Order: sequence, then structure tokens, then C-alpha cells
Amino acid sequence: MLFGQTLFYQRFGDLFTFSKSRTFEIQDNYYNPVGDKLFYTGEAYFNNHAKTEDGKLYYEMGRDNWVQVTSKILVGNLMFFNLEGY
Repeated sequence: MLFGQTLFYQRFGDLFTFSKSRTFEIQDNYYNPVGDKLFYTGEAYFNNHAKTEDGKLYYEMGRDNWVQVTSKILVGNLMFFNLEGY
């Protein structure tokens, strides 16, 4: 194993466990905080391409094409979000 690598089951330990037969078993009580989000990007990139007007958050999808953000969640340094019309 290379320095800095983690095993799959260590990174996703809340979702998977090892059984006695050394196979993965999926936990049935796992909650996915990202849920139905269709888009994601780094937090800094999102903040540089977002603006608020009249109390609504907009994200720039292409040059001067602003679309309203309908929901978002920050996980670590990744922003997951949905846009109106998608």
C-alpha cells in the first residue's frame, strides 16, 4: 500500500462492514447526506460562481447564464447542489 492510501473499507466504514467470511455487508441504517443533488464542485469554485439577488442564490452555468440554486449541502470541501429546471 502506498503512503497516504486508505483501504476502501476504512474510508467508507460507516457504510460497509466486514463479515466473518471477509465480504462486504451494506449497512441498512446508512443516511446519504447528498441525497438527490445532481451537481457538485469544490466549495471555493462554487462560491466564486454564485451570487445572491433578492434573497435567492444563483449559480453561473456558462458565461452569464445564471440559474437559481434550489438546494445545496456542503460535505467537507465539496458543494453538492440542485438547480432550477434540472
